[in-house]
Amino acid sequence: MKHFIPVIILILLPFVAFSQKGTIQGIITDAAHNKIAYASITLNEAKDSTLIKGVMSDLDGSFKIDNINEGSYFLQVYFTGYEKWISNPVIITKENKKIDLAEIELKVSALSLNAAQVVASKPLFEEKHGTLTMNVDANPTATGDNVLELLKKMPSVVVDQNDNITIEGNPVLLS
Repeated sequence: MKHFIPVIILILLPFVAFSQKGTIQGIITDAAHNKIAYASITLNEAKDSTLIKGVMSDLDGSFKIDNINEGSYFLQVYFTGYEKWISNPVIITKENKKIDLAEIELKVSALSLNAAQVVASKPLFEEKHGTLTMNVDANPTATGDNVLELLKKMPSVVVDQNDNITIEGNPVLLS
């Protein structure tokens, strides 16, 4: 029996040490009290903003951060389309180990992005059925060019200073 008591103490010691740690919990919502799932919540030290832990809110908007040492902290909540929320200092002590922030209401961000416009464009050169086509509207430097200047930009086409055209080494006769 003498050896049994130290074994029990050793088994219970981690539970006693674990019980000294704190917990912070809350629920993330918007102005209409809709629950916000997958919001990012970070726990930071108050003295130097060092990141301690990070979690995400559950489908019901709730979150819980466990195993927090005694000390002074603040929380930050991030979610796309909403302003970042920063808590007042939260202090974990032996007497105050469980902090419930209840409902944290995020405000819609006043800054919103303009809609993105997706525009399809043709490639500069297309090869179809053995012919090479140059899409002039796909070439930003082609604006205002005449036909000879465009031909100079074509692969395998050579236009000399006398405006003689050669394609793949074969002269082209213009009538």
